[in-house]
Amino acid sequence: MNHEEPIQDNNDIDMEICDECAGEINCNKENIYILTKEEEGDKLWCQCCFEELWKEYSNNGWTGDDIEYYLELEKEENETS
Repeated sequence: MNHEEPIQDNNDIDMEICDECAGEINCNKENIYILTKEEEGDKLWCQCCFEELWKEYSNNGWTGDDIEYYLELEKEENETS
């Protein structure tokens, strides 16, 4: 049996759509942000929308690795001020 993985063409572009602005996100070149809320499911965001709105969504119960990271940075910044 042959268990080799299929070879992906390097020209394949993994594109997603931002759930906030409906802009295209090239996952091979750009950061994507995933926010989760139990009752709502997941949202996929581009970097611009995330940087602009992460705090508002965090205050409304959305979570995610990137939100937790930004909250930790904010906490550290407040402790050193």
